[in-house]
Amino acid sequence: MSRPQLAARWSRKLLEAAPESFAALLTRLFVFSSAWSDELSSIRNKILDLYPERSEALHWAAHVSLVGYDYAAALALLDAAIAVGPVEPEMYYDLACVPAAR
Repeated sequence: MSRPQLAARWSRKLLEAAPESFAALLTRLFVFSSAWSDELSSIRNKILDLYPERSEALHWAAHVSLVGYDYAAALALLDAAIAVGPVEPEMYYDLACVPAAR
């Protein structure tokens, strides 16, 4: 089994064991953030519902929005992540990338 397949399998098990765990949701977003899917959208919505004041949640939700070509949502989520803090340098980079991705 390849490393990405193994990571996907274990992240699914983690999410099944602790469906509202921040770590489980964030790991699942990370594993599947390269391609749009209904599951990715569902996890993005769940992490935003459960952890709307966590900058990491807002930042990863912005990544998912970028993957889904929803640039307005990505921009709003990145602005919110920066406002909430703590700010990671990647947030500014991603913020600068949004206009370029359009």
